[in-house]
Amino acid sequence: MAQKQIALKTFSFIFISLLACLPVLLVFFWFFAQFTSSNKDSLNSLDYLFIISIIAFNIFIANYLSNFLGEAIKPFVKAASNIGKTYQKIPTKDYNTEEFQQLASAFNSLSDQVEKQNRQIKRQLEHDKTLLLQRVADNLPGMIFQSKLTASGSILTYFLSYGLEHIYANADKSQETRVHELIDSFSPRDFPELLKTMRFSAQEMQPYHFDIEVNNLQGEIFWLSISGQPSQKNDEVHWDGVALDITERKTVEKKMWLQAHTDAITQLNNRSSFNQALTKLCQQEIPTSFSLLFFDLDNFKTINDKYGHHIGDQVLITFALELRQFFDQLEGSFLARVGGDEFCVVARNKETLIKQANSLLSKLALPVDLNDYKLYIQVSVGMASFPESGHSAETILNKADLAIYASKEAGGHQLRQ
Repeated sequence: MAQKQIALKTFSFIFISLLACLPVLLVFFWFFAQFTSSNKDSLNSLDYLFIISIIAFNIFIANYLSNFLGEAIKPFVKAASNIGKTYQKIPTKDYNTEEFQQLASAFNSLSDQVEKQNRQIKRQLEHDKTLLLQRVADNLPGMIFQSKLTASGSILTYFLSYGLEHIYANADKSQETRVHELIDSFSPRDFPELLKTMRFSAQEMQPYHFDIEVNNLQGEIFWLSISGQPSQKNDEVHWDGVALDITERKTVEKKMWLQAHTDAITQLNNRSSFNQALTKLCQQEIPTSFSLLFFDLDNFKTINDKYGHHIGDQVLITFALELRQFFDQLEGSFLARVGGDEFCVVARNKETLIKQANSLLSKLALPVDLNDYKLYIQVSVGMASFPESGHSAETILNKADLAIYASKEAGGHQLRQ
C-alpha cells in the first residue's frame, strides 16, 4: 500500500500565509479609501461592522492555519513523546505518511547504529577493565579475592585469582581447588578470629585487616596479610580484598622480638620477659597458684676466672640445656636467665617442681666435660610460691632470693624454701 503524501507543500503554505495577511491589507485599504474620498473625523457603524467582519475572517483563517499545521506535525509530536517516555525507536507502523516513514526509518537506523556503538564501547570497557585487573593481579605478590556473607551467616569465597605460586603452586588448578587449599592452609588457632573480624567488618561496614599463619601442602609455614573492603550488593555484604605474603616481614619481626625477649647466650627468656610473665601471673583475674625456683650458680665466678669467659659461657649454655630437659614439659612452665649466673623457673605444680629440682641437683653432682675440662656445676636453689609467699612479683622474688641465701649458708647445691 502506497504511502500518502503530507499536504504541506510550498505553494499551499504561501497561499495560506497570504490569506492570513489579507485581512490586514483589506483594513488598510478600506481606511485609506474612506479617509481619502471624504473628510471623516470618526468611524460610523458601517466602518465598525466592516472591521469586525475583517477580524472575524482573520480569526477564521488563523484557526484554519493552526489546525492545518497541527495535523501536519501531530505524528511527529506523538512519536517524540513516545520516544521520551519509553526510550525506544519510533513505532512506524502507527503512521502512514511517506515523509514520516522516511524520517522514522532514518531515525531508527541512526538509533541502531548508536546502540551498536554503545554495546561495542561497553564490551571494550569491560574487556579493558578485565585486562587491567588481570595485570594488577599478575603483578601483585599475592592473590585478589571476592567473598560474601550469605543469608545463612556463613562466609563464602566465590572468586580467587592466581598468585602466591611459591606457596600454593596453583597455576594449573581450578578456582574451587585454589579456594579450598587457601582456606585449609589457615592456622586453626587464627582462623576463627579471622571469621570474627570479617563479621565485625560486615556489621560496621568498615575495611578489615588480619595477619594469619598458613601451612601449605608441603608443611611449610608462611604468613599472609588479608585485607578486605566491604560493600552492599543485593542485600548481602561482599568483600573485595587481597592476600599478600608477609613472611619476610614476620620473620624480621620475630627476630627482633627474640632479640628483645631472649637471652643471647642461652636462648632462654631474658630478665625483661620473665618480669612481664611473673607480673601477669600475679595479676590474673582468676588467681592460679604457681611456684618459682630461683637458681644461683655457686662457683661460676671461679670458673670464669680460672678457665676464661668462653668456658663460662659454655657452662651457662649447658646449665640452660639441663633446665630445659627437666622443666620444659611441666604445666605452665616458664624458663629464664635473669642475671649473669641466675636462672628462674616457674611452673604450676609445686610438688612436681620440687621433684624435678632435686633430680637436677643429683645429676649436677657429677662432673661435666667441657672442652676437655671436667667441671662441677654447683647451684643453690631457692623456692617461693603464689599466693603463700606473697601476692606480687617483687615479694615472691624476694622470698626466693632469701631462700637462696639459706641454701648457700647451708653449704650450697641444695633446695630451700
